[in-house]
Amino acid sequence: MFSDKRRYPRFSYTAPVLFHLPDEPMWSIGTLVDLSVGGIFYRTNRIFTDKLQLQFRITNLIDGILVMVSGNIVRIMDDAPYGSSVGVEFTMPGSSPEIKRLCDYLMVAQPQTQIPSNRPQMATTFDVKKALALGRTLLDNLQFMNYYQLMGLTHSATTVQLVQMRDTLLAELSVPQEGMLVSDRKALTDGLALVHQISEILCNPLKRLAYDLSQGQVDPFVVRTLAHDYQIDVRPFTALWQQKYADRIRRASQLWQDAREDRLSDRIDEARDKALQAMELDPFNFVYSLNF
Repeated sequence: MFSDKRRYPRFSYTAPVLFHLPDEPMWSIGTLVDLSVGGIFYRTNRIFTDKLQLQFRITNLIDGILVMVSGNIVRIMDDAPYGSSVGVEFTMPGSSPEIKRLCDYLMVAQPQTQIPSNRPQMATTFDVKKALALGRTLLDNLQFMNYYQLMGLTHSATTVQLVQMRDTLLAELSVPQEGMLVSDRKALTDGLALVHQISEILCNPLKRLAYDLSQGQVDPFVVRTLAHDYQIDVRPFTALWQQKYADRIRRASQLWQDAREDRLSDRIDEARDKALQAMELDPFNFVYSLNF
């Protein structure tokens, strides 16, 4: 479960971590407790008294690799005689694509399902009515809305936005069903199942790109972000896009040529506008860019 009350969302994550103390020839070992793109919290049998800068090798259990980062100890909890619990802030928070990719995976794998503490223990009549209205609206709109529209987002949404909206919808639909009419219970159950179905696709980078391609609406910046963060080979998607939308490929090529000519003539605004249109028409072609 992650908490968004800190600077960066933290995720429960148990894995080995190696750390190197200054002036020591060998590395020490600890156990991660939680992880974020900004730092880690881990336990070790070493006793710390000073807030040092250390080198770390974090075990990525998803990719089976060690991620190299450095960080500063910002918190020490003495657990003598067994050791210490240590909070670390990375020297360059958010700069490691491997840590970011791991956190994105954990965000999807650890949905925030706990009800906020300021919410009443028992669902009110308003909560139940709101949940039923939401469930029925989602099911009714499924006939003429795409997955993004059902989530109240656009195809340009980030993974974080998708996960946050998923958690919000699941929380609003998760009300006690005891004593409900069969039809009402079915509306809630089907609504919850639909949200899970949507999130399984849109929160999975490969499935999301495949879905966007099938809809013919792909954000070029989303493609580049997912390809970079998850090291996705977009060539299969490029081939499918070329097969389905040959006319768009031709238009994009012409627009890119016009954009380059505008750029050479110092018509910068016109050049960027045409380059953006080319990217939108052929989103898997990384030759097209606003930086040219």
